[in-house]
Amino acid sequence: MLGTSPSTFDALKRNLTEDGGLKGGKDIGAREKLAIFCTAFKAVLRALMKPKVYRRHAYLPPPSAPVPVRITEDPGLNPFFKKVIGAVDGSHVPAHAPAAFRESFWNRKGKTSFNVLAVCDFDMCFTYVLSWWEGSAADSSLWQKALENGLRLPAGKMLLGDSGFPLSPHLLIPYRGVRYHLKEYSAGTKRSVIERIFGVLQARFKILTTGCHYDLQVQADLFPALAVVHNLIRRLDPAADIEADLVNDDAGGTSEDPEPRAPPADAEVATAARDRISKKMWKKYRP
Repeated sequence: MLGTSPSTFDALKRNLTEDGGLKGGKDIGAREKLAIFCTAFKAVLRALMKPKVYRRHAYLPPPSAPVPVRITEDPGLNPFFKKVIGAVDGSHVPAHAPAAFRESFWNRKGKTSFNVLAVCDFDMCFTYVLSWWEGSAADSSLWQKALENGLRLPAGKMLLGDSGFPLSPHLLIPYRGVRYHLKEYSAGTKRSVIERIFGVLQARFKILTTGCHYDLQVQADLFPALAVVHNLIRRLDPAADIEADLVNDDAGGTSEDPEPRAPPADAEVATAARDRISKKMWKKYRP
């Protein structure tokens, strides 16, 4: 029931009471506190991942949704990015993988991780998360898997991505050699909105930077479940938001990756759309 053997549970209890300061109270002992935590943790995680809960708090806007305020109120973004509803990127989250699976979890930094693909809007809420992929997976591969596993953008809408993603009708990436779109930044910061939301989530929930020793399914569920909690806090109490001071060093692909390829027809349509935006911006901003 607790997901571990009695001897392991007792060892953990000793460690927490002797070194961690865990104490019993008047009505409940340290052992019972730990047992409640171990059972409640998984129960709460399962509840957060229930489709009815998850989809209520992490969702893409409907086709009829208005242009994001972040776009309409910024003359540097409007009208060039009026079809953009958010940004996408990958972020590495520590994974404690069994030896039999460890090789596929090694990332380019020599650590074991999940590569989590996430989409967010300009209000810094997560709208889509794909979490069950090893650290060796490239962002472009995750994007394709997301399209195969339920990611459906509204017709005519786009996301901003970095050059680790393939150019496609629903994905606007910068020209090769430029990691992020010049104007895809929030006021007062040089960090993109997707980097910022990763930083906020990791600052709020430290387990996403340290990892945990639960089974792989539980580890994979942590990010999307905590993304739901983040969205709830963001929408109900935006004043409680945390702005992380450090750039998310575990973001996914960079311009050093081999250039991802899209189907020729998709690439042609997307290239034309990107060129149109570029020409309009050049016409407005050139000296």
